[in-house]
Amino acid sequence: MSKTKLKIAVVEDEGHEVFSSLNADDIMSNFLKNRPDIALLDYRMGGHKSGIEAAIDILTDYPLFPILFVTAYEALFSDILSYPIFKDKKISILIKPVLLRKIEDAILNLLN
Repeated sequence: MSKTKLKIAVVEDEGHEVFSSLNADDIMSNFLKNRPDIALLDYRMGGHKSGIEAAIDILTDYPLFPILFVTAYEALFSDILSYPIFKDKKISILIKPVLLRKIEDAILNLLN
């Protein structure tokens, strides 16, 4: 598969507002502008930062913010344990491939 950057339209039929960041480096500027209710991150993201680093940026400013990792990186479970900032936080991890229903369930669990 080529490394061509794609433009992808996300059509929401549930009335949810979705925004994306070009890479993990830009997430905080988008975060502050859009004020999301939850962040969905991958471990491997564009830019110089990983999804873990993006999550740390978010939790540093918003310690109660829910974060859902959707990733193929199975070692993320153990990696997160090595960072004290993730202790007792609203964090969930789903390993790809994952059904959309599981993503929805994880989001609802984190938000409740």
